[in-house]
Amino acid sequence: MVRISGFAVHGGYFEILDNRITVLAQHAELAEEIDVERMEKARGRAEKRLQEFSNMSQEDKDVLRAQAALKRSLARQVVISRKK
Repeated sequence: MVRISGFAVHGGYFEILDNRITVLAQHAELAEEIDVERMEKARGRAEKRLQEFSNMSQEDKDVLRAQAALKRSLARQVVISRKK
């Protein structure tokens, strides 16, 4: 049996039923594979971009990319914090 301590899912979902995990996602990362330093830098860049774009339309592609990057970083952070 494989023990998985946690994973972050981006662009999809996962479901746990009757000891079976189904993952349908564009990207999923095991907690053990997440580079904490890289995650923190990405979160900082995304937050900075969102502040710079605060007066721009939400439809702007750069704003949407920054929001997606921030969501990915936060999902990674949740997985890492549960691992401890």
